Amino acid sequence: MIPVIDLEAPDALDRIDEAYSTVGFAVFTNALPSDDKVDMSAWQQQMKSFFDLPIKTKRKITND
Repeated sequence: MIPVIDLEAPDALDRIDEAYSTVGFAVFTNALPSDDKVDMSAWQQQMKSFFDLPIKTKRKITND
């Protein structure tokens, strides 16, 4: 089973040590401060809006 570790939990460091010394990896929750969560959510929405565009419209966008 993959450990799920809440980084805001008081025993997070102990759980990380246990996960990495037994399983080798873990999934983390609460990894971003609330300000970063808001920014990440806005960025994800912008990316979704872009990828929802028709391919013809996306091809008009360049990296100039």
